[in-house]
Amino acid sequence: MSRKNFLIVLCAVLVFAEAIDFSQYREWRVYRAGPLNDLGFDILGRMEVETLTWDFWKSPSRGGFADICVHNAVEREELINFLQENDIEFELWMEDVEDKVAGSYYDLSKSGDNRAIDWTDYYSYNDIVTWLGELEATYGDRVSIESIGKTFENRDIMMIKIGKNFGSGKNIWIDAGIHAREWIAPAATTYVINELVTNPAYDALISALDIHIVPVANPDGYEFSRSANPDARMWRKTRSDYGNPLGCFGVDPNRNFEYHWGEGGTLDSQCSDIYLGPSPFSEPETRAISDYALTLNPPPPFAMSVHSYGQMVLIPWGYDVSSSNHYCQNYPQIECVAQKAADALEQVDQHTFQVGNSFEIYGAAAGATDDYYTGVVQHDAKGYGGFTIELRDKGRYGFLLPPDQIEMAGRELMAFTDVMFQNVISTTCPK
Repeated sequence: MSRKNFLIVLCAVLVFAEAIDFSQYREWRVYRAGPLNDLGFDILGRMEVETLTWDFWKSPSRGGFADICVHNAVEREELINFLQENDIEFELWMEDVEDKVAGSYYDLSKSGDNRAIDWTDYYSYNDIVTWLGELEATYGDRVSIESIGKTFENRDIMMIKIGKNFGSGKNIWIDAGIHAREWIAPAATTYVINELVTNPAYDALISALDIHIVPVANPDGYEFSRSANPDARMWRKTRSDYGNPLGCFGVDPNRNFEYHWGEGGTLDSQCSDIYLGPSPFSEPETRAISDYALTLNPPPPFAMSVHSYGQMVLIPWGYDVSSSNHYCQNYPQIECVAQKAADALEQVDQHTFQVGNSFEIYGAAAGATDDYYTGVVQHDAKGYGGFTIELRDKGRYGFLLPPDQIEMAGRELMAFTDVMFQNVISTTCPK
């Protein structure tokens, strides 16, 4: 490297390091509560909906755990007292949040936009959009990209369509990154895109299917989470502004879809991480996804939302069903295919994924994509439905998965989607 180039890189590192003050995360701690009995699950489930201070990184699960992040000594004392008063077991799960936040950021020597995508780093939205354009220019026989709408901050919501015989195959829908802080979701999804487009092993799949993918469904939130703003790394919501007097922004887009909207697992408070919004589809991001998905004819047999973390596959329903039946109409078929796919995923790196009903595992989460895809987009009983996959890990890093795990997470997601796609073409699962 020349002296001039070295100085340019050094300046970029120094500017970026100065811009991101990782010390703001020094007092942060994550506590793991559990294993949770039914009472503990109910108590923490209510607290997740009600609290505006504790950050539930992982929602309480029945018989499982909840991961709760607190930001200072006062919040730590409040949480510990609360857990002790309610006889809920807990342990300090992550003490080095500051180091893990710093470790999750992209390589400082490669800061900026228009970097080559190589799955060794987390990339900006501009990087990803530029890369999608390069794929279209190089593989025009199987790729086209388009904006399906604009975000609140006027970014394009980019979608890539993959197929060698477009218009003649069965439709598939995938969205990723609807929650801003879940960086591994867009990263792993772009890995899948690259494999489908460039690897000849998948030519038969893309000849039989029309695959529609939105790799970053919440561009504004994603870019904010990469910024130097205070506490930005854990931003979850969109960036819409409804004039809140406390300066609270955004809506949880995965509580904003118009299917049993507001029926459990959300909060009508603009400062909450699970704020459902002033109305269904109040967010241009959720409206754009819905408007486009509803144009797909025939409706997609499978529609998948990519999230993190927890290593789970969640099948509708997620809203608060009044009866004891929380299972969507095609639950056995979706479960069958999802389990086959999860078994294939496990072969990649021996990571197990739990497959189950969203409500039974986590409780209510109304207005989510998977319920909407199942109940509205795929309303035909001849099809399957929607589901959510929560990528690695199980909490060692949580949302702060190091960049050196991106490629393996991508390989796992590719193994999962490969089986899912194969079962759309021909399946032994019941219909």
